Amino acid sequence: MRDFPFPAARHLPADAGTGSDGTVLAFLRQGLALHRQGRLDEAAKAYEQALGLAPGASQAAHLLGLVEHQRGNNARAYQLIGQALAAQPKNPDYLTDMALVLGPLGRAGEAEASLRSALAARPADIRALGLLAGMLVKLGRREEAAGCYRIAIGHDPHNAHLHNNLGNTLTLLGDKPGAIAALRQAIALAPDLADAQSNLGYVLNEVGDYPAAIAACRRALQLNPEAPGPRFNLALALLSDDQPAAAAEAFFDVLRRQPHNAEAMRSLGDCLVKLGRTEEAIAQYAAAVAERPNFAAALTNLIFHQNYRADLSIQDAVAEARHFGEVVAAGAKVATAHRNTPDPERRLRVGLVSGDFGEHPVGRFLAGPLAAIDRNRIELFAYATIDREDAMTARLRQLVPNWRKVFHLTDAELSALIQGDRIDILIDLSGHSSGNRLAMFAHKPAPIAVTWLGYFATTGLAAIDYVLANRWVIPEAEESQWVEKPWRLPDTYLCFAPPPVEVDLAELPARRHGAVTFGSANNLNKLSEETLACWAAILHAVDDSRLALRTAAFRDADRRQALLARFAALGVGAERLVLEPAVADYAGHLARYNDVDIALDPFPYAGGTTTVEALWMGVPVLTRRGDRYVAHMGESIMHNMDLADWIAADTDDYIRKAAAFAADLDRLAGLRTTLRPRLLASPLMDAPAFARELEQAFRGMWQIWCTTRPPSAPPL
Repeated sequence: MRDFPFPAARHLPADAGTGSDGTVLAFLRQGLALHRQGRLDEAAKAYEQALGLAPGASQAAHLLGLVEHQRGNNARAYQLIGQALAAQPKNPDYLTDMALVLGPLGRAGEAEASLRSALAARPADIRALGLLAGMLVKLGRREEAAGCYRIAIGHDPHNAHLHNNLGNTLTLLGDKPGAIAALRQAIALAPDLADAQSNLGYVLNEVGDYPAAIAACRRALQLNPEAPGPRFNLALALLSDDQPAAAAEAFFDVLRRQPHNAEAMRSLGDCLVKLGRTEEAIAQYAAAVAERPNFAAALTNLIFHQNYRADLSIQDAVAEARHFGEVVAAGAKVATAHRNTPDPERRLRVGLVSGDFGEHPVGRFLAGPLAAIDRNRIELFAYATIDREDAMTARLRQLVPNWRKVFHLTDAELSALIQGDRIDILIDLSGHSSGNRLAMFAHKPAPIAVTWLGYFATTGLAAIDYVLANRWVIPEAEESQWVEKPWRLPDTYLCFAPPPVEVDLAELPARRHGAVTFGSANNLNKLSEETLACWAAILHAVDDSRLALRTAAFRDADRRQALLARFAALGVGAERLVLEPAVADYAGHLARYNDVDIALDPFPYAGGTTTVEALWMGVPVLTRRGDRYVAHMGESIMHNMDLADWIAADTDDYIRKAAAFAADLDRLAGLRTTLRPRLLASPLMDAPAFARELEQAFRGMWQIWCTTRPPSAPPL
């Protein structure tokens, strides 16, 4: 966003020089010339000489005050511009520049008042309007800021910088079509305005027009090759366009120019995750945190991706999460006086916060229970934190009567909205995954907060009261791993809805191919060195067997080759491996299981959705016992399927079981025909029963709050 600094021209008023020989005026003109050249120290000396000769010269005090502001001496600047205002209290230039000084001094209210006084004296002052709009953006008053820019544009419609700033403000407001229109107008007025091209690229990336976004950012770089902003936005667009290698190189380029850019470090980490270079990604997130210790977005990425590490102790993981909780709590304005009516039996208002209300595991796991929730007992609200919708989103919107798009709201604004909705129980469905709003939860906008479904470890936030779980993912012996209190559901903590597509089961692939095919559709980052070593041992133990791995990462040839090299180091040749990219078509994705005999669960980060999908397609899943929630997910699913014999005690047992199961084709063929009916009859797919269990959990939490709530304001 472009500020409106020291203007290109100023008029010296009549009181500028009082000496008969015009000496004061000469010093002022000399100072002004130096000032415009950026020679601040020399300009200050000239202004000081003028002020020494004429202590009452308001223009000399004003201009010297501006120099002090530009040199960072705002306390001195305040005194000098105040001196000028004492002589001319309604001078709009003085009032405008006083606002420049008051802002850094933390006196935003006075700065705003000073600008409004300047505009009362000179309503069409573009500089004052621009400064006021920029200040309103920083104060979070974006609607007012956009209105201010529109007023300025009304006075100066051909000012490309105003259109550019309006576009940026509309981006912050979530009005992406409006932002694109404003930025394109800026470019039409000034085709060589690199900032507008870069900003347009950013918004086009946000709306999913990646080729146009990349083109706009490249045009901005042509106009200003050394500017970091266009290069950063280009890297973001390349990453969105699934070009992580090119994006990583662009972020490396940003960091060569700006080695302390924590945002670039964090985004480079995102590229490395997509490239399957998890350890390097974690190092980048850690570097971003080292550069900016309170960088919550980098902290949350670091915490999430450390779950892939087999060598990370659970104690260290919990300590990292607690630190994150302390960081976000320090910046939160906690709502302590909840005015919710403490009636233990009344209808509850339950809010769901997520960026995954769509074709995502969270969306698919929600659909069944939300359809079965008793609307007489629970009123549902959804707070969608990402501006992305699909067919599943439309389905969920039909199930949730109160739908809020909140991706453009600040944490404070979202907290205020939730309080205004009088939510009783607020549910985090993201944890430390993408699109999360954990920092908002630190504001405690509802009496009760719960984390569920979208994450698999503690959030670290003291403001979140409960985690929904079961006895397998959080055994009593592991409660110390949690800041939240576990609330255990009777059987399962998730409910899988039947896929919306019909895919028939094929006969056992081993009977068709003459050899067993193991398989996994988990993402590349879950394939730890420990997991690969185990799977390689299975291939060595089972003659002629193959391993089919399917993940989006394999669209990239380099990532396929990198995994082949990892297996080659373990003595497994490429002829034993089938590496295929995931397919977007859900029916096609499920049909791929018709070529798999036994699915293998990775560790320490076990599968969830992939495990249930395999079972739906008649493919049994071999999992390993773990020591934390993320490593227990397969255990929970297999216990709910009465398939405890498919849970290995350790890695050696995992290898033995895989070989034994592969040797018994009759058993595999029998399981293949019974797993889908067994899944349908299990708690994992009994949406009405699961909805009742959710309702009972929410009611139990609410009744506890009603009896133990702290003193608060009178209920509404």
